[in-house]
Amino acid sequence: RVEILGLTTMMIRWEEPVEPNGQIRGYRIYYTMEPDEPVQNWQKQNVDNGLLTTIPSLVPHETYSVRVLAFTSVGDGPLSEPVQIKTQQGVPGQPANFRAEAKSDTSIDLSWTPPPQNDIVQYKLIYKEGKQGKEVVKTFEPVTS
Repeated sequence: RVEILGLTTMMIRWEEPVEPNGQIRGYRIYYTMEPDEPVQNWQKQNVDNGLLTTIPSLVPHETYSVRVLAFTSVGDGPLSEPVQIKTQQGVPGQPANFRAEAKSDTSIDLSWTPPPQNDIVQYKLIYKEGKQGKEVVKTFEPVTS
């Protein structure tokens, strides 16, 4: 079983093999965002004792494939079937190059460079009308130009 803990960490649990082929020395967890790559190219983590581990420093909003095997002093056992899990979407960074240009006495053009995340779903603009004016909040979807 695999579950997400926070934005960039997954927890993996497994059960001992029903019929181990010798004394189990530990378990090896393989994980990747590229499941078509050979397993030996996947990232791996060894667990000497226990049936649970966490893997930190994952990329937010990506799908990972995970496989587990047991190993003995003689060698590796068979790999489990792959399990897929998607990490959570992160909070975007701050837009860059924010600029305001007066167009008239009552309007301005705003422009900025979006943060590097590809999945921006909404922007929020907060401003005050006049010197002592009330705070106004506007939300809108991204528009590419």
